[in-house]
Amino acid sequence: MLFLVVFGGLLLLAQGVWSQDSPEQCVGVKCDYQDLNKRFCHVNKARFCQCGLDENGDWFLQVIACPYPDTFFSRSQQLCVHSSVWNPYECAIQIDPTPWPTPVPDYV
Repeated sequence: MLFLVVFGGLLLLAQGVWSQDSPEQCVGVKCDYQDLNKRFCHVNKARFCQCGLDENGDWFLQVIACPYPDTFFSRSQQLCVHSSVWNPYECAIQIDPTPWPTPVPDYV
């Protein structure tokens, strides 16, 4: 019985570590001086990303959870808002379907 309790506890601990949202899931972040005081969208709408400098002056990217249940990150307001006023298109990934460079039309 003790084995099952210990094994179950380790399994829950491992699941919590593996389910953490990683900085790789941040959308459109470069982490330079222009990004220092900005917050960015995360794939998980209840999280946001923020750049910072550590004590050595190196950039780091952290994922921060919205503090209250049923709140999602708003890029335009730079904070977490209630889901009733959240715009789902704010953090949508914009993909330009136009090939680059755009060909010049042939006006003959």
